[in-house]
Amino acid sequence: MKATSDVVVVGAGPYGLSAAAHLNACGVNVRVFGETMSFWDRNMPEGMCLRSPWEASQLSDPARSLTIDAFQTATGVRVSRPIPIGRFVAYGRWFQSRAVPNLEQRKVVEIEKSTAGFGVVLADGEVVRCGRVVIAGGIGPFAVRPPQFAGIPRDLASHSSEQRDLTSFRGKRVVVLGGGQSALESAASTLGQTSGRRSSVMPLHGRISTDCFRDGFRTPGALSRSARTVWGG
Repeated sequence: MKATSDVVVVGAGPYGLSAAAHLNACGVNVRVFGETMSFWDRNMPEGMCLRSPWEASQLSDPARSLTIDAFQTATGVRVSRPIPIGRFVAYGRWFQSRAVPNLEQRKVVEIEKSTAGFGVVLADGEVVRCGRVVIAGGIGPFAVRPPQFAGIPRDLASHSSEQRDLTSFRGKRVVVLGGGQSALESAASTLGQTSGRRSSVMPLHGRISTDCFRDGFRTPGALSRSARTVWGG
């Protein structure tokens, strides 16, 4: 089946929902696809708090009425500072229910360019024809995986976005590769959630070499019992 729309928004995180809120308010014929706040809900460590300040954590609607303060008033749910990830996800879902009720929780698998515009192909086979596409798919697909770890099972070497429950590292030796926010936060959160459980965390930053892990990689059984590697990037 083919349908037409002026604009299609792909993604239902903070940027996708904000763009859709403005388009809806303008009366544009828009269709919005995605799962509300799914990356924030599924790929961020439990217990994490946002680094962004209060003012920069608001989703955007034209009237500037769907703020975190308004969310607290409407729901009775208190949001502390810094903002816990669970509260931010709840706020995003509340925002969506009011500003983007036309969200379709369906997956986009392909976008085709044509002389008339674009064809947005959905997982169920529907093709939506439109003149404009707003891509707000998030950063999940762009996780950097060092090639040196290509042959290592993911339960031993994983990206920080794949580790939501850091308590799984209790009693393990963990090496965190990277010096950015994700790496440092993973290291701090792992120590915080595994304290007193004989866990150790070693952050590494700079050029990556597997030489220091060679013995462990030669004996994956020994590595699986005690060590894990997490990289952020």
